[in-house]
Amino acid sequence: MNVKIFADGADKATILEYYQNPLIKGFTTNPTLMRRAGIVDYQAFAIDILKSVPDRPIFARSVR
Repeated sequence: MNVKIFADGADKATILEYYQNPLIKGFTTNPTLMRRAGIVDYQAFAIDILKSVPDRPIFARSVR
């Protein structure tokens, strides 16, 4: 069995901290987590995280 661990959240500092851990294979977030983290520009946040974490998958659920 091949298990990959993804961290879920929207706090950039925490994402960058977990990015240093090779066991974390990617990241996920969603509008609720971003709103709780005080993010109002979801697209800008996503672009910033993609630039900060260039070599791991990032899944961000869109706002409709």
